[in-house]
Amino acid sequence: KIDPYCDLTFHEEKSTTKTISNDQSPEWNETFKWTLEVVPGSDEAVEVEIMDHETLGKNRPIVKGVIPLATALEQGSDSQEVSLTSPEGDALESKLFVDVKYRVPVSESLKKDLNEAKKKIEELEELLKKLKAEAAEKEQELTAQIESLTSELEALKSTVDQKETELSQSKEENESLKAKLSEAETKIRQLGGDSAGPSVSSDDPDKELKAQNQSLKEEVTALKRQVAELQSKRDQEPVSEREPLIPENQQQQGGGQRSGCCVLL
Repeated sequence: KIDPYCDLTFHEEKSTTKTISNDQSPEWNETFKWTLEVVPGSDEAVEVEIMDHETLGKNRPIVKGVIPLATALEQGSDSQEVSLTSPEGDALESKLFVDVKYRVPVSESLKKDLNEAKKKIEELEELLKKLKAEAAEKEQELTAQIESLTSELEALKSTVDQKETELSQSKEENESLKAKLSEAETKIRQLGGDSAGPSVSSDDPDKELKAQNQSLKEEVTALKRQVAELQSKRDQEPVSEREPLIPENQQQQGGGQRSGCCVLL
């Protein structure tokens, strides 16, 4: 007969089950709590040895095995069938059924969560810093573009105002020259009419006629100069904005009068 009990050892931690008398298939149904300093993912294990309690003499080993902790450390719990060997190391068909549970101490869990939170905060701060730098760069670019567009707009407004002023002045000068030309045409017609039938009271009618013709010549020369100046200014204007220097009716009338004008040179 055997009176089995079980020793469980992990480094310096050791626990022992109760002894079950005269039982070759014992069930201890006991729970042990240990504080173990292990790293998740490591190959740590708990050594198991089933002993036979002897009333007289030294207790003798019956079987032994190893309980791996990797799965329990990773997943939190693990149910295993532990293979057993003889004290000499021979494989046996016997199995030991165990349930292993791993719980991170509250302080360690909080410490881990705190470290993860700090790491997340650092990542978010770095991202925020990067976004702020990008936003500042974009703001500078937009500000520069706005200033450039504003300058261009002001320049265009100034150009438009200048062109409008020049156009207004040109129209005023055109109207003034048209009035002067009309006045000159009227004088030509008057001079032409007077020279057609003058009342001669002078002793030298040829001399008086030459004087009138000389005056008329000077008037025509001045008129030609004004017309040349007007034409020069008109050439600088867009074709679509030009107006006739002399209305058609005045051109026809003026031409008719000049055809009958007698100028002695």
